[in-house]
Amino acid sequence: MVVVVVVTQVPPVRDAVVGIPVIGGIVSEIPAVVELFAGAPNGMAVPEPWRHRLEECTPTVIKRDRRCGELPVLPIDAKATPYIARNISIAWSAGKPALLTLMRANADANRAAALSGRARAFSRTSLDEYPMATTGEGGKGARVEEVPENENNSQGETMNTFYYVNKMADGDQFLVVILNPHDIARDAYKG
Repeated sequence: MVVVVVVTQVPPVRDAVVGIPVIGGIVSEIPAVVELFAGAPNGMAVPEPWRHRLEECTPTVIKRDRRCGELPVLPIDAKATPYIARNISIAWSAGKPALLTLMRANADANRAAALSGRARAFSRTSLDEYPMATTGEGGKGARVEEVPENENNSQGETMNTFYYVNKMADGDQFLVVILNPHDIARDAYKG
């Protein structure tokens, strides 16, 4: 599956994060090919099927309001959580969905299924799973990657605030986007 990143005003320079030339609006990303299209929200990544839903919203609006129109949008800021953003982008490229369904009632079972047989290799890290354990899409088959513990804690706070602000209940859907996609970690966390 090809993941599409939507960004305007792409500079024709070498992308410092993924280390691949960004010329004419096309860049190779981890591990899929990612296309950068003008005319869409600046500084935001989302898989192609959802690009049209976000055209009227800027990253600033999404970060502030945590929604685009009536659609709740969970912004993952790659500047603050580059390794979690990496995990999500790789999960998207493997076909994991960006539109998720809140299902907190299944969180413990989903987390156990996703992390079964997995162990941390470094201290002060956490195992991040995408789709998240708090969603109906989480659990067995989720993509798991070791990330810095402070990133995982920060993401947990972001998600809880997001659920609260949007008055979300189990069964409600929301879209995940990555802000500042050029800050996505290029390599896996190495402690």
